[in-house]
Amino acid sequence: MPNGHIIDSSERGREIAELLYTEYHIEGIFGNTWMPEDLLPADMEEGSIEHLLFITLTVAIDYMRDAVALWHAARLTFENYETRYLFYPAEVCDLPEETVREHLQLHDLAIRPQRDTKIWRTLCQTFHEQWDDNPNSLIRACNNNALQILNTLQHHPKQYPNLRGRKISRLLLRMLRDNLGIELQNLAQVRIPVDIHIARATLCTGVVHGQYEGPISALYDMIAEAWTQSVQGIVVDGREIIPLDLDEPLWHLSKYGCRQKSGIPNTCPYFEEDCLVQDYCIEGIVGIHNHLVELQT
Repeated sequence: MPNGHIIDSSERGREIAELLYTEYHIEGIFGNTWMPEDLLPADMEEGSIEHLLFITLTVAIDYMRDAVALWHAARLTFENYETRYLFYPAEVCDLPEETVREHLQLHDLAIRPQRDTKIWRTLCQTFHEQWDDNPNSLIRACNNNALQILNTLQHHPKQYPNLRGRKISRLLLRMLRDNLGIELQNLAQVRIPVDIHIARATLCTGVVHGQYEGPISALYDMIAEAWTQSVQGIVVDGREIIPLDLDEPLWHLSKYGCRQKSGIPNTCPYFEEDCLVQDYCIEGIVGIHNHLVELQT
């Protein structure tokens, strides 16, 4: 528990969760119904091994990145025949690190060259040497069990750098379901992958509120737990909602709405007209800068 008086409101969260989930699948959040990773590169078949590697390797370097720019860079890298090999583990393993690093930077896929290249090459080595160049082999070895996949990633940090992180590993599971159509067991037990966008939307809607100053990351576990509790028992069109279902609508709410909020509801340009959750916009201060938060709500 971070310093400061922080409480969450599961009933408030329940109402927001049902509203956001329902509207996201009808008209979208601020008209947005797709995520940056949804757009495939030219010549890529949806659900193919190439698609799986494209998703798995790219999401692994989604660390403090603008998602739109990251996935745009990944598409350009795949569409360029000179750099397409980067999504084939065996070919990456056959080339020196300097060559891989140079090509990862060609379309700005790697913006932290040393770090990103190490992550990329290590994952390629793992998939090449242990899983026949196919992440599906890992998924099947885990019996398509989301919790087993998380356990494998998180307990082998040297083999799955960054992919094992709490945010990235959960994000990968959502993409396996939503982008690849892979059926996974026990997804309902997986918490929402909290990042700056999920946190901002959660704080601005008052699902987690109170008094706090410090690193926003200190609130991530509380935010994840708040949404886990909020979705309990929600059924829409005969389908039980799980925490991962809120990742996309909350991301859009923050990116195109709550990120404009300066602390008082009527200062938000979307408060009066366009915001689906304007009735839940909490009064007070939600100030986020350089991953530090001032919360007075």
